Amino acid sequence: HRPFSLLANQLFPCGILFFPHQARQVIFIAFFSNSVMILIERGGLMKIHYLYHSGFFIEQEHHYLLFDYYQGTLPLLDKEKPLYIFISHAHYDHYNPAVLSLASYYPKCRIIAADLHEEGFLEVRPDERYIVDDIEIQTLNSTDEGVAFLIKSEGSYLYHAGDLHLWYWEEDTKQQRREMYERYRNEVEKLKGIPIDAAFVVLDSRQEEKDALAGIELFNEIADAKHVFVMHFSDDEDKMEERLLKIKNNRNIINTRRNTCYEI
Repeated sequence: HRPFSLLANQLFPCGILFFPHQARQVIFIAFFSNSVMILIERGGLMKIHYLYHSGFFIEQEHHYLLFDYYQGTLPLLDKEKPLYIFISHAHYDHYNPAVLSLASYYPKCRIIAADLHEEGFLEVRPDERYIVDDIEIQTLNSTDEGVAFLIKSEGSYLYHAGDLHLWYWEEDTKQQRREMYERYRNEVEKLKGIPIDAAFVVLDSRQEEKDALAGIELFNEIADAKHVFVMHFSDDEDKMEERLLKIKNNRNIINTRRNTCYEI
């Protein structure tokens, strides 16, 4: 890795953190202006843009992927590259009808959605497998509404939880908590053994702190995700950032407040 490390120092003199090769297969992380680059041993770059709340935009070499758009500005897109829009469910904070305008502007646009009956949409159901062009899609059953998505595209696995989360509330009975735990764990167990490159997982600011952390900690206990991007905190960035530090086993957790674009 020495020649690669020297090149990294030349390209990104602003700061590099090295991680053990055996631990995460991460060679270095370079920080600059408003983004962070995480280069991994197996190569290939994928840009991840955090938009807002649960919205993420992914740039791959041959595909664009947009998840749960609600607010935020997309980067300039190549009209010749196919765009796949994923909508986990119809809640207003996960589906903004403005995304429909993208389908009219980008000729290679496909919309994959749960709980929405719109012309031209591929409507998906929980616990099903789909192939759209060369993208493999597995849906999971949400503990709220709609689905979560496990995507395989260009050899990378991406997981977007939608509203699949351990929804504990202070007023819940013990029985309600047990049932929620079983529902959530049963779904996350379906991800076991899959080498997820990037996961987008709920860290909700409305829950009590211990309850909010429980879902993401259980996800990390079961799933094998190299990078976990927290979401679903809207404008409560200060509270999100405080809670990030308290997550057990948080070595793979990405703070989505400080940077808007990541390359992995």
